Amino acid sequence: MDWRTPFYIIGVVVILIGIAMWIVIKDKPVSKEEREAAKVADNKLKLGDLFKNRNLIMAYITIFSAIYGFFVIITWLPYYLEHARGITGGSVAFVSSLVPWAAIPGSILFSWIADKMGKRRPVLMFMLPLSILAIISIVAFESMTVLYIALIGYGIFGKISTNPVLVAVVADNAPKHAYSTAFGVYNFIGMCGSILAPYITGFLTDVTGTLNAGFYFAAGLLVIGTIASMFINEDNRPNVEQSGAEV
Repeated sequence: MDWRTPFYIIGVVVILIGIAMWIVIKDKPVSKEEREAAKVADNKLKLGDLFKNRNLIMAYITIFSAIYGFFVIITWLPYYLEHARGITGGSVAFVSSLVPWAAIPGSILFSWIADKMGKRRPVLMFMLPLSILAIISIVAFESMTVLYIALIGYGIFGKISTNPVLVAVVADNAPKHAYSTAFGVYNFIGMCGSILAPYITGFLTDVTGTLNAGFYFAAGLLVIGTIASMFINEDNRPNVEQSGAEV
């Protein structure tokens, strides 16, 4: 099979999903009162206001560190497996795929737990340290068994699984008239991490002469993200308090 074929297949699937969304998803009719409220909100919305909310700032810091680590994994892991671990050919693809496969149950499970508890911070404080441990274990031990366990562990506890919980933090705290802006900033900051990760990892590899340095640096950033999550205030979530009052 030609190397271009998977890209064609993914492209067709994306187009079909886009068509399905266009047909199935319908916009809710906006009432006159909602339009007037939106106009008032537009006049009040300032991007800087999002950075006056401590919980949003902590979520932004955490997602930056989480996505940084994730892109170190997806951009450098195949190269690391081949040159540092001697894994070649189709085995590289199989070993690399352990992360997304493990993330499927992990993302569903921990999202459900966060909703069941009605709290996000305890779930993050459980997942992030284990994510750090997984990244360190990828390069710290020579055992292939440990490598496989670490990759599966990163899939379960890493960025893909923590992202829904962090999204919930933003939803709990963002002004209702600024949801799109709040999530836009969330994605922007996260993608900054994705841009920097390959470059910084390559730079650290050149400077230190070892691929391990980039993974350790990613783990260090996740420590900062974990500390940031510690400062999320579960008692000050405007949208949760408002919804609770309405009930």
